[in-house]
Amino acid sequence: MSSHADKPAHARRRTVFFVSDQTGVTAETVGHSVLAQFAGLEVREVTLPFVSSRDKALEAVRRIDRAAAEEGVRPIVFSTLVEDDLRAVVRQCNALFLDCFGGLVVPLEHELERRSAHRTGRSHPVADPAYTLRIDATNYALANDDGGGGDYARADVILVGVSRSGKTPTCLYMALQYGVFAANYPLTEDELESRALPHALAAHRRKLYGLTIQPERLRQIREERRPQSPYASAQQVQYELRAAEALFARYGITVLDTTDSSIEEIASRILNEAGVERACGRDQVRRRAAVARPTLIARRRGAAASCPAPRARRPAPQRHRRPRLPHGPKARRGDRRARRMRPHSPHHGTSARSFPDLGTCIPDF
Repeated sequence: MSSHADKPAHARRRTVFFVSDQTGVTAETVGHSVLAQFAGLEVREVTLPFVSSRDKALEAVRRIDRAAAEEGVRPIVFSTLVEDDLRAVVRQCNALFLDCFGGLVVPLEHELERRSAHRTGRSHPVADPAYTLRIDATNYALANDDGGGGDYARADVILVGVSRSGKTPTCLYMALQYGVFAANYPLTEDELESRALPHALAAHRRKLYGLTIQPERLRQIREERRPQSPYASAQQVQYELRAAEALFARYGITVLDTTDSSIEEIASRILNEAGVERACGRDQVRRRAAVARPTLIARRRGAAASCPAPRARRPAPQRHRRPRLPHGPKARRGDRRARRMRPHSPHHGTSARSFPDLGTCIPDF
């Protein structure tokens, strides 16, 4: 019976820990980029976020050591811990400890001749203008997804292509990651048959980027969404891709093949082609916000001006109740007694409620 000890270290599955005092996104990003260079490596990923105290750091060490004992090979740890004390604790674990933070900060401190802040959460500040711009760009991408919204004047880029070619995830990634205002427009069968650029896109040709994909890959994606349907048939897929590529060539639209590219690669290639600045630094954010915000304010003002003013309510007509007339012998006797008690009036015998403009109020018996 074979065991972990019988296998060479390079053939076993390795457990990879991403340890961070915040969300762990940075550690995961760095770790994935490095591990992608080792093809065929089987890994089990474990993220340990918010390791912000000594007790949590010791608990992380226990989990890492337990994985090393159970698997017979030491894990790999990608750490972005900021505090020196916490890094010292986690560094004692039985694992290959890769310090993604200290390995960069310490040389920078020597080069800049100043000590870093060593404060947690500096990479994801909520009040930062870049964060606000990314949220606005994400809302814009959602509102202008699949041809909706139609607010292409604010767009930095507009992705065009057939259904399921990668438009929506690419737009959302560019918005959330870089604060890029990205819209997308799907080419329907009617528009492909017309062989003309949709009217809504004609005035924004410089912002257009076409996405294409290999027919077999597109057919697989559509088959997962609508199995055994004309939408996913090989004939339909080939027709749409040929018609879309012909349309791109006719109008000189830059085309990107998304078959073997990740969302990150597609977004980077588009931004590089378009020359759009990514909202990473403060200067880029200020320039991007200076362009986006006045347009947004103008749209809001225009929307407010187009709304009709609320109609003023007409006052309700004043209703005057007619006096109830007495009935029966006793009522007639009471009515004669009341008339004798009333003061003399030119409207004698008539209720004051029938004359609301009278200066004096005559009681209504």
